[in-house]
Amino acid sequence: MKRFSLLLALAMLAMLFGACSSQATPPSTPQATTINTPDRVDIVYFYKSNPCACMQVVGDYIQQVVILNFQEQVDNGKLTLKMVISDTPDNAALVKKYNSPPFWLYITTVRGDTETVHSVPDIWGLTGDKDKLAAYLKNTIQKALEGKL
Repeated sequence: MKRFSLLLALAMLAMLFGACSSQATPPSTPQATTINTPDRVDIVYFYKSNPCACMQVVGDYIQQVVILNFQEQVDNGKLTLKMVISDTPDNAALVKKYNSPPFWLYITTVRGDTETVHSVPDIWGLTGDKDKLAAYLKNTIQKALEGKL
């Protein structure tokens, strides 16, 4: 009987020490993620003063996408839209800054004093499909605003 009591006491002590030593892992708190969103995003579309109909339509689509989907960001200064006539002397400095051909779209992300220019050539493969072009523009601008471009 003494032996049984001693074994029972040892078993209970072992369980007690085992329970104390295997502390439950506290639930992990989500790590704070640093989102690198830009201070501002500039949409810059270069076009000629007398564009053909297809080039004019691309500029119109860009304006429509911004107005219909990002008006709040335009209003609060997070997004700007610049439609730049590339063949006028008044815009020569911008054409030079972007090293732009006569028709081109750029998305510039601005963080403090740092500007990162992203050329957007993929629009030219979508010019025949307004819906695809609009969806692509919306998605690309949204990515830029989220700092994912």
